[in-house]
Amino acid sequence: MIEQQGKPNKKEYYITDNGRSKLKEWIEDEKPSEPIFRDEFIIKIYSSWLSGPETTITLLKERQHFTEELEKLKNDQDADFTDYQKGYSSRYYLLSRRLAIINIELEWTDRLLKSLLAQMTGSANK
Repeated sequence: MIEQQGKPNKKEYYITDNGRSKLKEWIEDEKPSEPIFRDEFIIKIYSSWLSGPETTITLLKERQHFTEELEKLKNDQDADFTDYQKGYSSRYYLLSRRLAIINIELEWTDRLLKSLLAQMTGSANK
């Protein structure tokens, strides 16, 4: 058990020697399957023509809030990036990928919101 300040304590798990061997074998010998992306938010945005711009704006603002919260978590994780220097490069790779995705999501929702709001106020260029 790892005690933490301001957060619930967390359990720490370890991989067995047999598990480590199987994992290494899997990483080295098996080709990864094609990624499957299931994002209910994207499906709702795609189908939002049924509901109108107000619903789309609400969905975008909710996603924007969610991604902003994830961005705040980045600040908490900054210390963890030092793990890269301790030999935990795979953790660094995953964290940096996730942060890049969050930044793209924030930029995209911001552009789409601005466009929809401009259309609703009649100030969009046609």
